[in-house]
Amino acid sequence: MRILLIGGSRVGGTKIGEWIGYELGIPYIHEPFGIWRDTNENVLRDIKSENVIVKTHSGKELERLKGLGIHWDKTIGLIREDENDCAISMV
Repeated sequence: MRILLIGGSRVGGTKIGEWIGYELGIPYIHEPFGIWRDTNENVLRDIKSENVIVKTHSGKELERLKGLGIHWDKTIGLIREDENDCAISMV
């Protein structure tokens, strides 16, 4: 199963991605096109595998994923309406 998590910063996407991966027994990839990551052929191969969870931000990262032509079985959008909680989780 391929699951795509789309969410901004500080919305809990990493934890929910790790949890779903643990529960389903499939790998979780955190922001494969982040500026801090050296995206190489291994990462791209893992993204294209049959069973994977990928967490990304909207915008350029999402457009790059769309460009790979992958069909996602599930797409989950995450938001956090309380900006105060977002700020507190950063501390």
